Amino acid sequence: MSVSKNARKSRSQNFWWPKEIPKENFNSLLSTTFLYKEKLAKVGIIFCSISEAVRDQPELVRKYLGSVVPPGDNYYAALNSAVFTDGSFVFIPKGVKCP
Repeated sequence: MSVSKNARKSRSQNFWWPKEIPKENFNSLLSTTFLYKEKLAKVGIIFCSISEAVRDQPELVRKYLGSVVPPGDNYYAALNSAVFTDGSFVFIPKGVKCP
């Protein structure tokens, strides 16, 4: 069996992980989420997905989502605001330095 067939077999065992994204990226994402989320929360920084933020911090999402480039700025900003599915949400309170 060639290396590429072994790699495909390995990826197919993790059926939920897109095969075009290297497994190393997944481990990196897990490290960021699990190792730093708690550390950041201790100093008041919120780091999560937008869907988590909508559920847990709706007032912050309402206040800041679309505030950098408002939906009325241009066609693409409006389209992005209307159809995005998820992403990262980071809130750093004024005066807090990222550890």
